[in-house]
Amino acid sequence: MRILYADSQLSIEEKRKLLDRELENDRSDDGLRVQKTYEASIPAAENKEKHWKILLDEDGKESEYMLFAIRAGFNSKHQEDLLTLYFQVL
Repeated sequence: MRILYADSQLSIEEKRKLLDRELENDRSDDGLRVQKTYEASIPAAENKEKHWKILLDEDGKESEYMLFAIRAGFNSKHQEDLLTLYFQVL
């Protein structure tokens, strides 16, 4: 599911429908963290920007566990083109 969610072949709406269907019966902390990871992995510049701001917000409301989940989705290895704006190559 994570690979599908990070892929650019499906629309964002299709991805959200797939995720919502998967998580309908799982509103646990684990399920919510999976949701955060998948949302952060959407390959769209505006989505990466949104999640980057969440990761850098020192006054944010996200728990450390949720931030870890967001970071896991944000750092998708198949999205280098979108991530170069956020990381400098040394």
